[in-house]
Amino acid sequence: MVTAPQKYLFDVVTYHKMGEAKLLSPTTRLELIAGEIIQMAPMGPVHADIISILDELFHNRIGQLMKIRVQLPIQLGDFSEPEPDIAVVQRRRYLETHPTAQDVLLLIEVADSSIKHDLETKIPLYAKHGIPEVWLVDVNHTQVLVHWLPTASGYEQLKRFGCGQQLTSATLPELGIPIEDLFK
Repeated sequence: MVTAPQKYLFDVVTYHKMGEAKLLSPTTRLELIAGEIIQMAPMGPVHADIISILDELFHNRIGQLMKIRVQLPIQLGDFSEPEPDIAVVQRRRYLETHPTAQDVLLLIEVADSSIKHDLETKIPLYAKHGIPEVWLVDVNHTQVLVHWLPTASGYEQLKRFGCGQQLTSATLPELGIPIEDLFK
């Protein structure tokens, strides 16, 4: 017997059916995170520009080896379908399902107004599902936080990269990027 109000959590299948039935606005940016439908913040020009820079850099450096997905869903279990700004995934077709944690090599979130949500909700979710590496591009402080070595309770390693440094990836070492290339 339920004695107190409780949240009703949506699974990925129901979330998709709601979209197909047009119960969700196709023009509203939404994500399914831990069973809750979350409206994403509007994207500012700096946020959009950094995504564009990263997309171009990744396509030029590793686009023949891996697939680069920009603001497209990944499925994490039955109750989460986030849309990271950049997902580097195994190079194959995803016709039946979105990439899952096993397909993901690197995720990137660009954050300005969303930094609290990204740090407290999305990055722990990615760790819980075993995403090997996540970059948080902190627009407000012109730095990139690189998280790797996932555990069920978070990432074991964190490295900050700021201006004057070369951003490197533990998972994809060929991706050396001067921080200034993102923020100038």
